[in-house]
Amino acid sequence: MELSLQNISFSYGDKVIFSDFSHQFSFGKWHGLLGRSGIGKTSMLRLIAGLITPITGKIIKDNRLKTALLAQEDHLLPWYNVWDNILIGYHLRGDMITNDIKDMAYDLLQKFSLHHYSHSYPHHLSGGMKQRVALIRTMIEKADITLLDEPLSACDHLTKKELYPIMQEYLCDDNRLVMMVSHDQHMAEILCHELWLYQQHTSQEMQEKKMMLQPLEKQIIS
Repeated sequence: MELSLQNISFSYGDKVIFSDFSHQFSFGKWHGLLGRSGIGKTSMLRLIAGLITPITGKIIKDNRLKTALLAQEDHLLPWYNVWDNILIGYHLRGDMITNDIKDMAYDLLQKFSLHHYSHSYPHHLSGGMKQRVALIRTMIEKADITLLDEPLSACDHLTKKELYPIMQEYLCDDNRLVMMVSHDQHMAEILCHELWLYQQHTSQEMQEKKMMLQPLEKQIIS
């Protein structure tokens, strides 16, 4: 199964972000998307999530698949405590919060060292703690497609290393797809099965410049 972007064009005003862009991403893998700031990595996640619409082209995916997006900002609701923020998706949809979901939430709070803060409100948390709460909120959705935009940018190096195996345990399996945008290539190499560099490419035949995803070889593993 694949997620396919076909001939996508998109712009913000006069700034062209994608022009006739195509790529396929395989399920059962964690894809890392690297590239300089402002090049369109976040826009790609937002297009896949359906938050913005391409001017031309189409995104082909099974509409029955559940998609979850972790944005760069935590977007925690200040009037909800940590526990309610984690489960906000289930509350908004009116979905039943089963014992399995509650157990998963408790387990993730414990593993993310946030179990003592489940009744705290966002203004009591540091930036790194807020980001971890937002990550748990995304993971608890158990989505078929998980989109992560700089998921650990506010966390220190030691915290990141502690969270890597937990993220892999909860997000990776043969039937799911994870796409992560990051400026931390070390983290991307540890977490991802495939790395892609989004950059400008000059076609030798057409002598035109287009944005393309180029595969990257992993350099470091630890």
